[in-house]
Amino acid sequence: MKGTISKKLGSTDVTIQVRLYDALTGSPITGVTVTDLDIWFIRVETDEDVTLSAKADITDLTSLVVAHTANGMYEIGYGYYRLDLHDDIFAAGATSASIIIEDAASATILSKSVDFQLTYNDGNAIPDVNVTSLAGDTAMATRFMFNGGRVWCDDGGTNSTTWPYGTSTYPTDTIANAKTIADANNLNRIHLHGDFDLAAAMEHYSLVGDGHIDVADLLDINSQSVEHSTIEKLTVTGIGANATGIANVTFYDLCHLYAHTNIHGLAFNGSINGACSVLDGGIFKCRDLVCGALSACTLTLNAPAVCGIMNIKGSLTVAGMDGGTASISMARGSSLTITSSCTSGTLTINGPVGDITDNSNGTTVVITTDESDAIKISGDEAAANNLEAILDGTGGTGIKVNSIENTGTTTLTGAVALSSTLAITGASTLASLSITGQLDAGSVVIDAGMDIVGALSANSLLIDTTTTLTGAVAMPAGLTADITGTITTVTTATNAEALIGSVTSGQIVAMDSGSATIAGMLNKMASDTADGSTFDAATDSDEARAKLQRADKVIDTTETPWVVDHKDEGTETVLMSKTMKNTGGSDITSTNNVLGRLEQE
Repeated sequence: MKGTISKKLGSTDVTIQVRLYDALTGSPITGVTVTDLDIWFIRVETDEDVTLSAKADITDLTSLVVAHTANGMYEIGYGYYRLDLHDDIFAAGATSASIIIEDAASATILSKSVDFQLTYNDGNAIPDVNVTSLAGDTAMATRFMFNGGRVWCDDGGTNSTTWPYGTSTYPTDTIANAKTIADANNLNRIHLHGDFDLAAAMEHYSLVGDGHIDVADLLDINSQSVEHSTIEKLTVTGIGANATGIANVTFYDLCHLYAHTNIHGLAFNGSINGACSVLDGGIFKCRDLVCGALSACTLTLNAPAVCGIMNIKGSLTVAGMDGGTASISMARGSSLTITSSCTSGTLTINGPVGDITDNSNGTTVVITTDESDAIKISGDEAAANNLEAILDGTGGTGIKVNSIENTGTTTLTGAVALSSTLAITGASTLASLSITGQLDAGSVVIDAGMDIVGALSANSLLIDTTTTLTGAVAMPAGLTADITGTITTVTTATNAEALIGSVTSGQIVAMDSGSATIAGMLNKMASDTADGSTFDAATDSDEARAKLQRADKVIDTTETPWVVDHKDEGTETVLMSKTMKNTGGSDITSTNNVLGRLEQE
């Protein structure tokens, strides 16, 4: 808090708002243990002596609305604290006073100085002055009389419109009186201190406060028009009565909007609190408002002509949108709730964004964000249906994000097309997953069906159910991975011998013997083992080779062409047959050939 506050002598139970800062970073500080703080005050007496009070401990109030307690403090939020001042600060006999707050525990907390101008604004000791006119420049005379062109109004002032009332030393007591004084002196700037209700329209005026120094000081618009007016540093409440249209807006600067309805204007650098609303068909554009600083905020949008809420901070609930368009941008860490009473219109939420709870029931919600930001969306079934409509293209233009965080089970009933990487760590139910390109994965775990049209490349593929392979299966040579399930059918296999690996008995139920490669593999499986058991490449290969070396080689001339049968030693069991060739490479079909060398298997 900064600047000088005008306060009448003898004031009691004065409450102000102060802001505390971190002495190391200069940032507003929250969560201060107020009992670690001390306060004292300085007064400049009327005889020009300066007095310094004794240091006093600050006590902790129990709430923002508790009765006044001298030197009591309570946190409001965002670095602001309520502070109840001692009556001695404003006792008669001084012209000004200041308060000082000290961090007695660690000296790491600072507050800006708060200074008071002490005045006789209750009708006491009015100087004997009778000014009828001031020669020279009228504007200069007005500024001299009214402290820079302001009419001063205090709810503890004097009910008068005659000079010198309306000046900073002798403020008048009602806005109606201040308006009369301002109009008489061609002024439009009125300084307000206290609690006021408008009793008539105040159009084309500037209403200026002291920066919310008392939580009970409110400006109630009271169903009056404040078109073309500017309101600064005040807590504004009540029902507005501006007409629609861009020419009839009100400007709010550094204001707390508290339970203020039918807003038709522009607001900057303040806060919005309680149950507020936008004028139906009206305009509300704001920037850098803190939502819920004093109390939880619900903003009813109705059907605005223009609504742009930029860079909100805190928590905002949007309700009652039944038409029009609105846009909201959110600061990081903020939250937005859209209630089911939003039944029509279009609401666009721009990034970066905080947490969004979308319970809307007919309002089109469009969320756009930087690709670097993730969106967390939760809500009821209506919100889920709305999101589903956007995703399948029937209810909006879609959502484009780098990542979507979903905290529950997701069921997608339509097609899922991926252009990058899909990482699923929770439960997901897909009606179908169709991959037309190549799927590259470090590890794929499948416990149901998967239809892959393109190529599958995986470091590890675990299938724990019955798998049917109907297309080409390309296996690397020497594959030795265990197959613990059942392969029911392989109609075509490339490099099928390598498929054997460490296959155990009964694991391959049927294979297409029309494939020469598979036939050779089956022949080996039937004949190359010593005891007739299923072929095991790891243990049976040496024994099979030895049997072929010991086999009896018998030329069978009954075959055309002739063949050499490799018969198990001492038996008629044929282990392998070899077609005979002559030196020219032709098949031998008679004795009129030059026999070539039989190739050893």
